[in-house]
Amino acid sequence: MDSFREFCIYLGMEQKELENTISTYDGHSSEGKMSMALKQWKMSQIGNLKDPTLKDHSGALGKANIDSHLICQVFRENTELVDKADFKLQAIPSDFHLKELSNHIGNCPLQLGVELGLSFIEVKQSLFSFPKDLPGLVEDILKKWRKKSKVKTIIMLMMALRRVKAGGIRYLRDIS
Repeated sequence: MDSFREFCIYLGMEQKELENTISTYDGHSSEGKMSMALKQWKMSQIGNLKDPTLKDHSGALGKANIDSHLICQVFRENTELVDKADFKLQAIPSDFHLKELSNHIGNCPLQLGVELGLSFIEVKQSLFSFPKDLPGLVEDILKKWRKKSKVKTIIMLMMALRRVKAGGIRYLRDIS
């Protein structure tokens, strides 16, 4: 986390703003805190009429002595689940299944919300509505996804869970 703090300072984020963001999301994973800090940096840049770029990230990574080739890593979708998908995985999960699934997912609501295509504001609303109820928070995020998404199938949910390494994939497979 120290190298991340240094990286954020080189991005131009104020120390106090960074610490406030990290403490706001104190109960969340380090990845969640870092995601929110970067989101806060982006929003502050836009608020100052600046366009945040990968060049900003590359420069800050170099100044913090972090390999700037981290930006070059390309995310590749693991299609193994899709290859094994049958008709049942094309179903839309019910309220009951989303509630049960929320008990099988770890502490990754920020990443999961982002992977499911929710906006920052939607995830933030859920975080503040359920500050001490992780299953309730995850269930709320899952329900928002199902309401908002054009493709709200079990297989799409399984793929998002795999990307965030959240757990719950076996539960979804078993109910299908």
